[in-house]
Amino acid sequence: ILENVRVYNDNVDVDVVRNAISVVQLDDFIKALPDGLDTELAERGQNVSQGEKQLISFARALAFDSEIIIMDEATASIDPQTEARIQRTMNSVFGGKTMVIVAHRLTSVLDADEILYFSEGRITARGNHQTLLRESEDYRKLVELQLLGGKDE
Repeated sequence: ILENVRVYNDNVDVDVVRNAISVVQLDDFIKALPDGLDTELAERGQNVSQGEKQLISFARALAFDSEIIIMDEATASIDPQTEARIQRTMNSVFGGKTMVIVAHRLTSVLDADEILYFSEGRITARGNHQTLLRESEDYRKLVELQLLGGKDE
C-alpha cells in the first residue's frame, strides 16, 4: 500500500503517506492489516474493497498535493454507505482544488459548483444542481429516475 500511494517515488516521505492515509480515514483499515502499510496489494487491488481502493487513490492524490483531481466513475461500484463516506472525504480533503468528476450517479455531483450534462456526446446543459433542475428537462428526468424513484444507476 505504501508504494501504491507514493507510486514508487522514494521522494514521497513515509510520514507524508501516513498523513494522507489518516486524512482519508483509512488508519483503522491499515492498522488491522497484518503488514500495515507494507501490505502487498494484489493485482488490480483484488484484496481490498472498491471503497478502500478509492480511498487509497485519494491518499495518493493527497501525498502528491495534486491541484487537479480527475475521477472517473469514482463511486460506480460501491454501496451507498461507502459512497457517503467517500463523498464526505472528497468534500473535506479536496476543497479548494479543481475536481473533474465523470459520473452517472447524480449523488456524486450534487454539490458540484458546475455540472455539465451530456446527451449523445454533447453538452446539453450546464450549471449547478438547482440551476439544472430549473432549466433542463433531461436533468430533471434523471433526478426523478435516480433520486426520487429510488434507482441509482
